[in-house]
Amino acid sequence: MSLNLIIESGTYVGNGGTQTITIGTGWQPAVVFIASTRTGGPQSQRGIAFKTINMPGDLFLYANPQDVDYDPGLTILSNGFQVVNNEVNHSGTTFYWTALRAGPAIDTGTYAGVGVGSTTVVTGRQPSAVFLGHSTGVMMFGQKPGTLAGTDAFGYDGNTANHPQVTINANGFTAEGDWDVDGETYWWCAVYDLVGSTRHFQQATYTGTGSLQAIALGSQPRMLTIYDPTTKWALKPGQAPAQEFGQLASGYTWETILGISFSATGFTVQQPWSENTVPASVYDFLAGMR
Repeated sequence: MSLNLIIESGTYVGNGGTQTITIGTGWQPAVVFIASTRTGGPQSQRGIAFKTINMPGDLFLYANPQDVDYDPGLTILSNGFQVVNNEVNHSGTTFYWTALRAGPAIDTGTYAGVGVGSTTVVTGRQPSAVFLGHSTGVMMFGQKPGTLAGTDAFGYDGNTANHPQVTINANGFTAEGDWDVDGETYWWCAVYDLVGSTRHFQQATYTGTGSLQAIALGSQPRMLTIYDPTTKWALKPGQAPAQEFGQLASGYTWETILGISFSATGFTVQQPWSENTVPASVYDFLAGMR
């Protein structure tokens, strides 16, 4: 599998009913991200969906401008996924999706919070980044880039974008605080920055310059996430046009200007994703390559 594409992306227009999205090469996703381009209407009907194969049935996490919901309407199929409700299939809204295939570069799973001390999830190797979902209590979606020091992490609950307390270890990750509440269930996806012919992800940092800048990767990304020091998080799906991307900060927005663009050799960023503050702003990114 390591020589095959494990990241696919695409787009669809919501029909207000039920819609099945087939992945081009016909494999089952382990993880699906869906970003809505809707800018009007109820806040609860525009945001970013996060679904792992471990989430039961058609339930998924939905990060919107108000909060994070755990809702029905997104089902992983053997060769793609199915969408049903207004959050992921609103009539006339364009949606951009990215699917990740389980295998050597990706692990998924669940853990139960203990609420005392911390919980360590052993994956057997050091992740480049971990995505996390929390469905009860303070519902959250989060990401821990491997380049972030200590327990710093991105976590979004609809009101704030700062829930740290995740540490990446040599053989997995450790969660505490809001990511380890007693009796609650958490879903996670770990990705690995393999090298050579098996490389699917690249995880690193860049420093803002205050102007347009190019980040060289050697090939064109198929997905990109960026976390900035003022707790904003961006998702750029592979087929999102021009500078467009989804952003979580004090709410969710679909951004169309001053954005993030893919190139044949990497990506480019500009304000506000290239700020040059004092001290200089450092941005952590994860690029899915193939």
